[in-house]
Amino acid sequence: KTQDIDIAAPKNIDIAICELKADVPNVLEQLKMGFLPVPSLNPKNPSTSFKVRGSTLMVDILTVGKKESEKPIFISKFNTAAQPLHYLHYLIKDFEKGAIVNGEGILVNVPNPARFALHKIIISQDRPSFAHAKTMKDISQAAKLLDVLSEERPGDILVAWDDLKGRGKNWVKKFKAGLKVMENKHQMEFQKFLSVLPELKK
Repeated sequence: KTQDIDIAAPKNIDIAICELKADVPNVLEQLKMGFLPVPSLNPKNPSTSFKVRGSTLMVDILTVGKKESEKPIFISKFNTAAQPLHYLHYLIKDFEKGAIVNGEGILVNVPNPARFALHKIIISQDRPSFAHAKTMKDISQAAKLLDVLSEERPGDILVAWDDLKGRGKNWVKKFKAGLKVMENKHQMEFQKFLSVLPELKK
């Protein structure tokens, strides 16, 4: 639905199956959907995205970084470069197994839902002012997910929060700023979330 597919990998740590390799450019070409590499804003940097010609469908290759301004990093197991993103290491830690149903099921690694929700809240505060719609989308997605998790998997929220809190004051500050937006826009979901983490009422 989002027309945006993100593939993430740590720079040095194998995930899923050791020695797993996937030539991403070649795989996308074999799909015969018209995927083309998207040129980087800096012509000296390699592409980290692929887009279908005449469509909004995009595949982004991501990896862990301290800030988004870092130069792309070549990921040998994917045979392509990846864009470093801040906070990504938090999102892809303790990933879970999921299945994509398309004829036969395809086993994939997906983020832990609680980490995904809290990650959405914190990155919403890193969006530039002109990306207000994306900020609101981040908060909305987090609110809907936390609404379910507060009832079905509250323990996951506690674990995700403990990890986030342990990453420093700046992380907590940005998270609380995003949580304030959620309080204003999604009051019911916000209150349910506070029932799991009453310490945030302070």
